[in-house]
Amino acid sequence: MQYQGKIYRPWPEANSLLIQTTLGCTHNKCTFCDMFREKRFRIRDIEDIFKDIDEAGSTMHRVESIFLIDGNVLALKTPFLVKILEKITATFPECAKISLYAGLNDLRRKGISNKWFIPQRL
Repeated sequence: MQYQGKIYRPWPEANSLLIQTTLGCTHNKCTFCDMFREKRFRIRDIEDIFKDIDEAGSTMHRVESIFLIDGNVLALKTPFLVKILEKITATFPECAKISLYAGLNDLRRKGISNKWFIPQRL
């Protein structure tokens, strides 16, 4: 697994596999946050992300939770993100949860008319 810079994850993700898909944060100007100050935002090459997923798949027996890092993973273009999600689900069919950090504006730009949106029943 290739991790660049400091890695942050929320405490509920303590048992999650971490896959670094982006570096830094798209905004990176919040006065209350300095988590990604030393990193300039960029998207990792899909081949490198897939290598990390394959490596984890060959060394980890069961992965039920994955957290995509760094800052604003939802800034990825939808087809790119879908390729990552498809690779993860093919490699870890037992995975029940994939989480990530997201900016509200990026969330607003994403549609819900695809197979990845599963409405939760209340």
